[in-house]
Amino acid sequence: KYLMRNFPTSIIGAILSTTSWCCPLVSAFLPAARPKILVVEPPTRRCIMSSSSPSSSAEIEVEEKFALPPDGNWSTVENKLSQLGFVPMNGGPVKFTDTYYDLAGPNWYLTPRDCWLRFRGQRSNGADSSSEWQGKWQLKIRRWNVGDVGAATAYDEIEGYKALKRVSELMADAADDNVNEKRDSGEGQSFEDAPEGPNGLIPFAQFETSRSSWRLPDDDKSSSEYVGLAVDIDATDFGYGVGEVEAILTKEDDMADARKRIGKLVAQISGADTNENDPMSASSKLPPLGKLETYLIDRRRDHYDAIIAAGIFKAIQ
Repeated sequence: KYLMRNFPTSIIGAILSTTSWCCPLVSAFLPAARPKILVVEPPTRRCIMSSSSPSSSAEIEVEEKFALPPDGNWSTVENKLSQLGFVPMNGGPVKFTDTYYDLAGPNWYLTPRDCWLRFRGQRSNGADSSSEWQGKWQLKIRRWNVGDVGAATAYDEIEGYKALKRVSELMADAADDNVNEKRDSGEGQSFEDAPEGPNGLIPFAQFETSRSSWRLPDDDKSSSEYVGLAVDIDATDFGYGVGEVEAILTKEDDMADARKRIGKLVAQISGADTNENDPMSASSKLPPLGKLETYLIDRRRDHYDAIIAAGIFKAIQ
């Protein structure tokens, strides 16, 4: 250990080359000249927040999905939200396009680690493919070992420059010889008009969402148990719809309370039975599929299966 702390690896190697007969175990502690990234088999592979980008600088998003009526008539959900005091925001639904990025398949690196990089925005001139994209980069990194209960999940979410900086750090972690060789291999899906991805990452999914957002009005928040919760009702351009209740937090200490209130609200919206002593009991069953999951099942089944194998998505029963 003293040698490793105080001398370059090359010098230590030279010393050992002449003394290995008397200290055969020392070489076991030496790093290789070009260290390799340890490949950990799923489902233990994880992305983590960087020590130089502590989670305190990121928002914590706690969310839970709920199913929408299959007939596309979502007025029952909206009526229930109105009864609970929620009001629609933004004067009605808003549209945006999400483009997701990873290495070319089958060498995906981020998604099998529950790490999601996307560009969310729209064309500056609508559907005109010659116009520029306007929006922001977003990176979501799953929070593990935080007492996941029921169907709610928690992610660190960072945006803009900080998101791209963290992606660069993650891809540097992957920069052993094998991953470097794989970066330009594999077959990716073509999105010619998508924003250019950072660090050699390419788009693997792109779809448009029409979102109806619901919040409590400012003057009613103090009297509601759902303070700080938001409800989104999403419809995609490939025909899938799903609802979501979420809370944006700045402290991990608030997560248990947020999960409890989110579970209770999902149960009320869904009309599910709930136990007063365990409001999350109604949401403990397998949640509905997310938009990206559904997209991958229909269009990139190989990618979806790889994420299932990594233990990130739950297999369809």
